[in-house]
Amino acid sequence: MILAEFYNNLAARHKNLEPKINTIANHLIVIYAFALPILIQVRRASLFLLLLLFIFRGHYYKYFSTALKDPLIRAFAIYFLIHIIWLIGYDGSPYTKQIVHDAAFMLYPLLFFSFIDQRYIKRILFAFVIGMIFSELVSYAISLQLFNPENIEGINGKYYAPAPVYGRTHYGFMLATFIVAVFIILRHENLDKVVHILLSIILITCTVNIFLAGGRTGPILLGILVLSYIILHLRKKQTLYTSVATLFLIAIFSAAYFFSTTFNTRVNETINSIVLIDTQDEYATNLGYRVAIIKNSGEILRDNWLFGLGTGDQIPQIQEIVSQNDPDIQVKFIPIQNMHNEYLGALSQFGIIGLVAFINILYQLFKYKSNFFLTRELLPILAIAALFFTFIDIFTIGLGALLVTIFYVSIGLNNYVTNDAYFRMLDGRQLFVYTLLVIFFQSLSYL
Repeated sequence: MILAEFYNNLAARHKNLEPKINTIANHLIVIYAFALPILIQVRRASLFLLLLLFIFRGHYYKYFSTALKDPLIRAFAIYFLIHIIWLIGYDGSPYTKQIVHDAAFMLYPLLFFSFIDQRYIKRILFAFVIGMIFSELVSYAISLQLFNPENIEGINGKYYAPAPVYGRTHYGFMLATFIVAVFIILRHENLDKVVHILLSIILITCTVNIFLAGGRTGPILLGILVLSYIILHLRKKQTLYTSVATLFLIAIFSAAYFFSTTFNTRVNETINSIVLIDTQDEYATNLGYRVAIIKNSGEILRDNWLFGLGTGDQIPQIQEIVSQNDPDIQVKFIPIQNMHNEYLGALSQFGIIGLVAFINILYQLFKYKSNFFLTRELLPILAIAALFFTFIDIFTIGLGALLVTIFYVSIGLNNYVTNDAYFRMLDGRQLFVYTLLVIFFQSLSYL
């Protein structure tokens, strides 16, 4: 009797704590959203605390079973599970550790789904927009050489490639999808005039910044996504919109080519790389390096297309093959750390099963009918962005593209199970607390 009464009292207290846990979790997700584009330490600290809250709250079956009914969460979870199952025979390779570490972020939609109270979604989105603005300001500061990024922990951009946190390819993905997201907000939300003007300015500055960030991926993706959005969502006067958008993009690309040294250099490098590959069979360039991996991966896929080599085991194989067949690349690019192509990466590691699992993520993104106005139109655009991005880079390594996709997915899910968090409109006191927590989490990196 005494034990039963003790257990019942403990269970009652735990149940009373659950709304408080969910409230803290939603505030941590707000902080995470702000930190995602710019502050790695704050992102890590907030995620760590969220995991602790998830463990302490319990009810795992309830949240797992409900979450896995969602096709998007399930698609990401399956692809991650394949990474784990194919660890059979793992030899301790650091490449494999990195792959599994980054792939684990595919489980975070499940975590966010279990915590997010829908009343917090717009606040979470607002925090992410502010974080992207800070990221953009840092990018411009690096580009103008206002400070040396090497002197600041967590900032790794260069003046000729001012991507503040993630690599320039991933930063280009983040900017391109963010530009579309801001456009959707401007198109659908009834905003205060001042907010509307500010978001319009952000739209312009981000478009300029995408050409300064140093990569070719961002500008190309932007062009693809703008035209895709018109085809998918602006069906009235579609021909007119497409024509105007095409002329606008041509004007932007032309201006960037003639006035941006960085973009001009990258375009010329691309042209020269294509010429070298075609005329001299020369692959020791950034583009040629990727082509060489594709060209030589046939030797791996020929014998392993069904089940693959195992998680991370494709790396030493492709290193050896490329160094034998194209030795000039070894001087500049070896060791190869990934396949620079998610389709080849999935096929070489997991065989056709892994490739189908990854393509299923793109399919679910494209067809998902989100209840949130932003993600209802943005998720199909994300699917198209990921479809093209993964031809030249790995979705699950480098984190920028994966994290921003996971973020948009997490705020666009349907049927959230949490609705008992305490909520009040954002005020100065809450902003002050958020700021203090961000400063505290960031300061941990200096200890």
